[in-house]
Amino acid sequence: MRDVLELVVRTPHAEVLRRSVTSLRVPTDTGSVGVLPGAERAVLAIEPGLAVAEDANGRILVGTAGGILRLEAARATLLSPLAIVGDDADTVRAEMGALSREPSADMELRRRIDMLERGLAARSQRRGGAWRSSKAEGP
Repeated sequence: MRDVLELVVRTPHAEVLRRSVTSLRVPTDTGSVGVLPGAERAVLAIEPGLAVAEDANGRILVGTAGGILRLEAARATLLSPLAIVGDDADTVRAEMGALSREPSADMELRRRIDMLERGLAARSQRRGGAWRSSKAEGP
């Protein structure tokens, strides 16, 4: 039996997916990240887009509004304000587009978090790319 990773996709309102998968690829700000069973523990920021998982039956697509992916040795938990699961990319994208146009507190929160992240990134770049402590450093 091949190693598997339990993929759990949750929104604030429901568990959208729980399935054993053999691989996962998620969208990030630098492209995408692939995850295999046994991956090191990590937390990743996920960008809005399509996550692609593989299981014994084929490909599973998860459209997300972005969020957080928490990785543990045998589990990947994707937390997103909005998620749609399907097997056809065009259908999943169309459903995500329709849902993201509907006003919701979850999507407004995601927009505000994006604004904060962009502001922090711009501030960091203005300071030379590194966060500096407000305390004076000793010799």
